[in-house]
Amino acid sequence: MPSIRPSQKSAVSPPIFIIPELEHIKRAALSALASANTRRAYKHAIDRFIAWYCSEPRLGFNRAIVLRYRSFLVSLHFR
Repeated sequence: MPSIRPSQKSAVSPPIFIIPELEHIKRAALSALASANTRRAYKHAIDRFIAWYCSEPRLGFNRAIVLRYRSFLVSLHFR
């Protein structure tokens, strides 16, 4: 009787965004905001994140990357 293996999940790598995709995502996020002040603050934060994300080696976008960015921001605060 052959042994039955549980199905293995395919290893799906997290998406790696490029500038046009990031700009599209940024526009979509900003267009959902009603307040001009909120839009301006979010645009600034998103631009900083995109600059950091693109300066790193090819990173997939996942929770670990967001935590890495948070750690980067904390390190800036303590410099």
